[in-house]
Amino acid sequence: DVLIQAIDYTKTIYDYEDTVIPYQELRYKLITKNIPDFIDILKSILASVSYEITKTQEGFFHSNVHLILKLLGFDIISEEPTNDGRIDSVIRFSDIIYIVEFKFNENKDLSNDALRQIKDKKYAQKFAYEKKDVFGIGVSFSRDNRNINGFKFEKLI
Repeated sequence: DVLIQAIDYTKTIYDYEDTVIPYQELRYKLITKNIPDFIDILKSILASVSYEITKTQEGFFHSNVHLILKLLGFDIISEEPTNDGRIDSVIRFSDIIYIVEFKFNENKDLSNDALRQIKDKKYAQKFAYEKKDVFGIGVSFSRDNRNINGFKFEKLI
């Protein structure tokens, strides 16, 4: 009975019953290491931005992903320095670290290049002492479709 009241109260907070709370979905996908579904949700959010205000630069997409995740309460750091460069984004959980590298092109999927950069520059080495699972995620953005056009991921540690 108390649970039903809590659910009913929660529904009154939102405009309609079918409201999806992206924070819960995005967080759940990363905690369960379901990177493909995490990327699909991000793509959906980015698709909601009108083409008329979308800038066709890597920094636009990088900053939007950062803001989306930061405003939803994620522990995300952008431009994390290492001994061999800067990681575009680091997303931390209690037992998982995601290293994210972004690439941008007209329409070519550069996600392999992004993941290769993470591995070639040994970005995961910075976090090895923490004894957490570390994943690298290469994300490619397309100028032509103004969204993510590819991603690759791999467990690094």
